[in-house]
Amino acid sequence: MASFTKRIIAVATTMAMIIPMLAACGGGAAQPQVIRETVVVVQTAEPVRETVVVTEEVKAEQYTTPHPILSDVRVRQAIAYCTNRPELIQSVYPYLTPEQQENLLMDTFLPKTHWAAAKENITVYPFDPEKGKALLEEAGWKLPEGASVRVNANGEPLSLSFTTTNAQFRQTWSAVFIRQMAACGIQIIPTYAPASWWFGSSTGLRRRDFELGAFALSGQADPGGQTFYACNQIPLPSNNWEGQNYMGWCNERASRAIIAANNTLDRAERIRQYAIVQEEFTKDMVSLPLFNRLETYAATNRLKNFKPNPTEYYTANADEWELTDNGDTIVLGLTQEPQTMWSLIESAVVQRVAVNLLGVPATTTYDYDYQPVGLDGLSTIESGRATNADVEVKEGDIVWNTDGEAVPLAPGVEIVTADGETITYQSGTVKMKQLTVTDKWISGIKWEDGEPLKKADFELAYKINCDPDSGATSLTYCNSIKSIDFKSDTEYT
Repeated sequence: MASFTKRIIAVATTMAMIIPMLAACGGGAAQPQVIRETVVVVQTAEPVRETVVVTEEVKAEQYTTPHPILSDVRVRQAIAYCTNRPELIQSVYPYLTPEQQENLLMDTFLPKTHWAAAKENITVYPFDPEKGKALLEEAGWKLPEGASVRVNANGEPLSLSFTTTNAQFRQTWSAVFIRQMAACGIQIIPTYAPASWWFGSSTGLRRRDFELGAFALSGQADPGGQTFYACNQIPLPSNNWEGQNYMGWCNERASRAIIAANNTLDRAERIRQYAIVQEEFTKDMVSLPLFNRLETYAATNRLKNFKPNPTEYYTANADEWELTDNGDTIVLGLTQEPQTMWSLIESAVVQRVAVNLLGVPATTTYDYDYQPVGLDGLSTIESGRATNADVEVKEGDIVWNTDGEAVPLAPGVEIVTADGETITYQSGTVKMKQLTVTDKWISGIKWEDGEPLKKADFELAYKINCDPDSGATSLTYCNSIKSIDFKSDTEYT
């Protein structure tokens, strides 16, 4: 009997972005001390071999010096206006209609259908190369007669490096992007590096080793964003490279708003704060969302309950999959290997797709909302499994400051009281909100060897996840926990 496949096209909530480095090394280049790995990168038609080096000691201020070109917002905005995003989409999705291609465009870091997506007061960047050229002229980048690359008053060329992975998909659209930049007098020197280097735990993005960079960012039911856009989340040697604000962007208004959005349970207030972040994000052109990634999924017609959804990984319901021939093996085809299966330090889409097969998720996030899977119901105030009570705190207690950091309460620390008032603590006691959450898991979860899930497993997971040496991209959540009580094999508070 012939075997056929069923194909489903879905617009994934993964978006491709170009990010500029706003702060770069200063005071002279640090001398390389240790060679960590040798990789092959593609910079021209012919592959060239380069050695990736990591310095053992670098000064923090070397990563806070404004970039000589990209720190000028006019240059960043010019790059946005010179980018013909519909043409980029056409280069990788030629089979879509113009209307379908138009639907892939984004204006902020959130998809337009997301509950927190801003609807007004955002700066949009339609393709307008003349406006882009005018901004470059205003910024002092002139195009000499007969030249193809702009120069400044010192005769230095407007030349920027561009880094992304060596995936063919990215090489295809970036070749178009490079031509678009050239049309505006901007020289782009591409580096197509292995994903293991670009997304490595001590290289590429994590070390802010780029000028212009491109990667995909997955949309989530909860917008989060604090580790990406708060001022105190810029990876630096001084903070052990914690945080994901790879651009080095520090906009105080946006930083306060992203922290506020992540520290309230009021959805209307969260929407208001996220609108502020998106307003500043687009005005500063801190990164340019290119398009929503389109994914085509194919599965054998012997597979039942295959239900891909653009707001969740297609393996999210793998526990419901069945083979009509009673088989017990399914082979997944992936475009690249995950760098690691450890979710604590890896957030690539390919890793998330694979890791869903290894355990029971607490929840799924279809349609930008939450559905309990491993949890026996959602832990919300409405369900009674969460409370947000007033408590008295005193000097020395760990509290959230207005920068979204868990710090000891001391004179001079700025906090928000239980009444919503922002104050600078001086002495005595003050009332603040304290969130208490109880998670209850379903009974009967077992490991691969048949061993049941136990209280000790939760205790070990907490110990590993909150270990400062774990390599986690952020410990913000762990630092916010005052105490945790593992009550049973299925419940903790």
